Amino acid sequence: MAVGAAQRCGDPWIAFAGGLYAYTLTGLTSKSRESYANAGIVAEQAIAQVRTVYSFVGESKALNAYSEAIQNTLKLGYKAGMAKGLGIGCTYGIACMSWALVFWYAGVFIRNGQTDGGKAFTAIFSAIVGGMSLGQSFSNLGAFSKGKAAGYKLMEMIRQKPTIIQDPCDGKCLDEVHGNIELKDVAFSYPSRPDVLIFRDFSLFFPAGKTVAVVGGSGSGKSTVVALIERFYDPNQGQVLLDNVDIRTLQLSWLREQIGLVNQEPALFATTILENILYGKPDATITEVEAASSAANAHSFIALLPNGYNTQVGERGVQLSGGQKQRIAIARAMLKNPKILLDEATSALDAGSESIVQEALDRLMVGRTTVVVAHRLSTIRNVDMIAVIQQGQVVETGTHEDLLAKGSSGAYAALIRFQEMARNRDIGVASTRRSRSSRLSHSLSTKSLSLRSGSLRNLSYQYSTGADGRIEMVSAADNDRRYPAPDGYFFRLLKLNAPERPYAILGAIGSVLSGFIGPTFAFVMSNMIEVFYYRDPNAMGEKQESLFSYI
Repeated sequence: MAVGAAQRCGDPWIAFAGGLYAYTLTGLTSKSRESYANAGIVAEQAIAQVRTVYSFVGESKALNAYSEAIQNTLKLGYKAGMAKGLGIGCTYGIACMSWALVFWYAGVFIRNGQTDGGKAFTAIFSAIVGGMSLGQSFSNLGAFSKGKAAGYKLMEMIRQKPTIIQDPCDGKCLDEVHGNIELKDVAFSYPSRPDVLIFRDFSLFFPAGKTVAVVGGSGSGKSTVVALIERFYDPNQGQVLLDNVDIRTLQLSWLREQIGLVNQEPALFATTILENILYGKPDATITEVEAASSAANAHSFIALLPNGYNTQVGERGVQLSGGQKQRIAIARAMLKNPKILLDEATSALDAGSESIVQEALDRLMVGRTTVVVAHRLSTIRNVDMIAVIQQGQVVETGTHEDLLAKGSSGAYAALIRFQEMARNRDIGVASTRRSRSSRLSHSLSTKSLSLRSGSLRNLSYQYSTGADGRIEMVSAADNDRRYPAPDGYFFRLLKLNAPERPYAILGAIGSVLSGFIGPTFAFVMSNMIEVFYYRDPNAMGEKQESLFSYI
């Protein structure tokens, strides 16, 4: 009992050291992860926009930006390593001192005849095993600390309360959608900038089956109209109506199923062309996919690719040109066959691609309520109505001819004059560049894409049609057997890690010393058992002092 009590005297100190270590490591780990995430953002941006980095010879700048961002992480890593080393070292150090105290105290009891060696050894061994278990438990606190730090940002996001919360089963669905859309007395500001009002008493009507173009200067709120119709945001005041029904009362998933969106910058996923198109209708047949692609003027260039619809588009569609990405996005929207179309597609294209994409969009607009966000006024001459937005309000509506008839004082006419002046100023340089680049891109685009898609053959998927004609995706993982992975470059990695060689040597020495703990512990334990059975109390005392110093 007395021996156990001596051991328990050290337990509070072990608990204190472990708790302090866990508390310190949690804070440092959280800061380190946040700092490392910032450095990761720099690297991700440089890799994602690697062509831009190369074109501006910005490799050194990107590398320096990452190095600066990682320096703070490195400092925090040093502190975390120091905290971990001191924490675990103190925990085991206190445990060893407790064992030494128990061993010495047990020897006193044996010399005084109050117990024998067997009972003393049993008590000591129980205390040692308990102390070791307690010490090892604190070494695992680092995992809890890392988990807590990693989950901090996630929990912050979970605790945020979005303004649009709707259960998939909530809301109603209209029996029939005609496609009349109306923004009625809308006031709106983005949540990130609540003090900047985008719309004030904004009202605009989109008739069913008609094409309405929304035009205006940069920042006038053209894209905000699309965001409100898609219900990415709710207005601060006013209503957004679909067939005279407030869209806030409609089932959100059903509402978005009725809307097709073709973005200014098309969103393609890092997978095959086929899978990107199937996002519009996952259960579509290959015949439907090809029909939608043909209507979008995309089937012709897809058929020229070595893997056809199984060609990988790369991250964000980097393997494709702007016009090709837009046509795939249009094919996806056509496959969805929506009642309402929101279109920004031709705002970022060159003249050659614009005509092809516009032809595909004209097919898609037939029989649908279409909202065109027009950045180039040349693409909207034949729409049913044009709405000009300035300073968050509609200032003019009418057809192209009606608005031009208002003369130079009209807002639409002013926009046209501004674009014509800009085009005339740059037409000489632009025409020369366009002719050269179009010839070069025409000769290289298919070949370049073929080579790139060939390098991704192991990542591609194949499709087959089932009995019902639906597409069945089959992974081409079996190709990996025909293309074995190259041998590892172990020695090359060693050379690359040459600057870290001193740290590696120091770590190896520490590992060797750490490996001596087990044999030393066995040596001390065996000698301790022998000492407890000495018949001479003086010899026992001398040997005890020696073993005490070992421990």
